Amino acid sequence: KRAVESVFAQTRRPDIFLVLDHASSDRSAEELIRLAEPKRMDFRILTKTKNIGASGAMRFLIDEALKIKPDWIWFMDDDAAAEPRALEALLEAPESHDPGVFLLESTVVDGDGIWTPANRPAIFKPEIFEFEGLPGNSLDAGRAVEVHTGGYCGWFVRPRCFTEFGYP
Repeated sequence: KRAVESVFAQTRRPDIFLVLDHASSDRSAEELIRLAEPKRMDFRILTKTKNIGASGAMRFLIDEALKIKPDWIWFMDDDAAAEPRALEALLEAPESHDPGVFLLESTVVDGDGIWTPANRPAIFKPEIFEFEGLPGNSLDAGRAVEVHTGGYCGWFVRPRCFTEFGYP
């Protein structure tokens, strides 16, 4: 509920909002419909009656999003909440206007504002064949920072990323 409400609260809402009811048994879809009714946006609940795992769910949602032919696809996990300007900031980022950029990733922080380890992007150093985490102050850079790894939460992806590079 918190994740969905954070999307409804965006200063720039998505044109289409897809949510997967992934074999829930707790009446989640009914609650989501109730939340969406007053929002007057294109809100679609997709349903899987059998749990197909996180990767299967991701693939299913990507395939459904690609059918819409969007300019960008923005991903969020069900346990995340976006700041109100998150989508607006992604769309305003100079990198989002560069056709050579395929993916932007939001900074993902915990409730205390600390960059979460699972979502902390890193840079691959081929000379030592290891990943190095970004310094904490890169969060305050106010600009995009090139990274080579990151978590699923907060992805902002051009659809052609999947046709040119494949699925995660």
